[in-house]
Amino acid sequence: MQKFRFLVILLVLCSILFAFSIESYYSQVTVLPNGDLAIYEKMNFTLEKVYNEGYRSIRPADYDNLSNIRVSSALLNGRAVPFSVGKNGRNAEIVWTRTVKGTNLVELNYTLKNRVELYSDFARVCYEHLGSNWPSDVNSFDSKMILPASAARNPIHFQIYSDIKGDAHLVGSSIVTHIDDVYSGTYVGGCYLFDRSSVNSSRLVNGSAYDLLQSDRDSYGSTSIPVSTALISYSLFCPSFLFLLFLLLLSLVPGHFRSKGLTESILPPDDSEPVDVAVLLRGDVNRQHIASATILELINKGSIEILELEKKDAPKTGAISREETILFLKNKKDLAPHQLAMVDLIFGDATQVNLDKLVADYDKIKVQSDAQDLDLEDRMRKYKASISVLLDKKENRKIINDRNGRIVICFVSAFLLFFMTGMSEALDLTDAFSGLFFAIFSGNLVAMSYLLILPLIIVPLCYLFVNKRPTVDSEAYWQWDAFERGLKSSRIKEYPPSATVIWGKILVYATALGLAKAVNTHLSEVDALTRSKLEKMQSVSISSSHFYASTLALTNLAAYGSRSGPSSRSSGGWSSGGGGGFSSSSSGGGGFR
Repeated sequence: MQKFRFLVILLVLCSILFAFSIESYYSQVTVLPNGDLAIYEKMNFTLEKVYNEGYRSIRPADYDNLSNIRVSSALLNGRAVPFSVGKNGRNAEIVWTRTVKGTNLVELNYTLKNRVELYSDFARVCYEHLGSNWPSDVNSFDSKMILPASAARNPIHFQIYSDIKGDAHLVGSSIVTHIDDVYSGTYVGGCYLFDRSSVNSSRLVNGSAYDLLQSDRDSYGSTSIPVSTALISYSLFCPSFLFLLFLLLLSLVPGHFRSKGLTESILPPDDSEPVDVAVLLRGDVNRQHIASATILELINKGSIEILELEKKDAPKTGAISREETILFLKNKKDLAPHQLAMVDLIFGDATQVNLDKLVADYDKIKVQSDAQDLDLEDRMRKYKASISVLLDKKENRKIINDRNGRIVICFVSAFLLFFMTGMSEALDLTDAFSGLFFAIFSGNLVAMSYLLILPLIIVPLCYLFVNKRPTVDSEAYWQWDAFERGLKSSRIKEYPPSATVIWGKILVYATALGLAKAVNTHLSEVDALTRSKLEKMQSVSISSSHFYASTLALTNLAAYGSRSGPSSRSSGGWSSGGGGGFSSSSSGGGGFR
């Protein structure tokens, strides 16, 4: 009798398990600007009989409470059917109350409210695309997580969690995942990190989402995600390559080798702001160089005094052998806004600062809470804002935009060069990219040589095109160009300055241009007093560079929980186990009854 009951139970279970099958399952999730998730699901079922209703079960972690689930439509084979939202145990259910024998193509459109979390460094959303409680295998599973379009301009990190490993890749700001033959009881979830400024969510979390993701990867294991293949032929030296190379070289010729006949000089042509000179000659500024130049300006004006404590018995090497650089604040009179902001950044409420000791103390801080206790973030923000005001002047903005335009031209040229020389057949863009990288990671030597040789040609040309071609063709440019050439040339001894203040200004500009070391090698023509002061100022420029880098790192630590700020590279991975809050015990799913 007991065996008979067991057989009956087994038959009932088999009838439940095989009463329907899932031919395909497609999940599309769109992150909305307010932090909601707009979800479209398309599920193709084959039913052996007619059921009273079908249901899609949603795990608690994805909805919080029933009011957060807003269903807009439910379709069966293209026609609207009645639906309802309820709760069954801990899970929520979207129920449709009509089924047919045979093919049931079910489409659900609904919204999950307030799902995106804003961490200190990234916005984060975790979502279960396929729950483990479907009592049937899925022949083909696909998902697409669509992040805000603006997120594509910044790093995106994602991790797919599932016992079965499939294909996943990043396309623009979307993560596409595909798995064949997903057996019953398998869940597929994903955690996605993207630019926190692209959404406006009320769910604020103090901490680093990237560190949390890395912890998951370490705990549950993370493997690289394979890419699909495509047929590619690699033909490097073809007519299109030579034509684009010719155009790129041609674009460098106008003005590049001209100097307008001006003689090199180490005397600045006027009293322009160091920021303006850097933009004029470089097309942009190195903020660390500008910070150092600003400190030298303050020393040169007498607003700050310096004291160098030298090491005992240290060998004389031409540059001062120091232990510490001490700065004294003398006055704040007649300072430009960016100079005043730099004074506040260095001194705060103090009037004396040991710059080297301050940097050492900052470098010891590793914890976000300690960094937040300092008032550095606000002071650094004000200094950056003051520099931005200088950069936004009409003349500077025009030069910067011109340089950025050339960067775009260079990128487009490289993009066209890549595809016109590497593809002999008309291929889909995504397949072309994935096919190339698949060939590279598979050890295809031709593909690897293609990837190595092409940048060796493109990068130097882009560097010349962007950084070496004159930004503007004006008299001011060529005068400052002559000054820069004078700094770089050993013939500086032909123009010996007679006053320390002149050398001080020269060193300010040289520092802003990143050429301070070049100036320091030509001090033999200066008298001992001048040389001593310049060597001290040169050592201050080195210390101030360290100070600016350390201060910036601390503001990143206070804001993002990391000294380097948000990670600069995108990444993706695949993990098994319960990482990201996914597990079979708290999973969704669905079925018919």
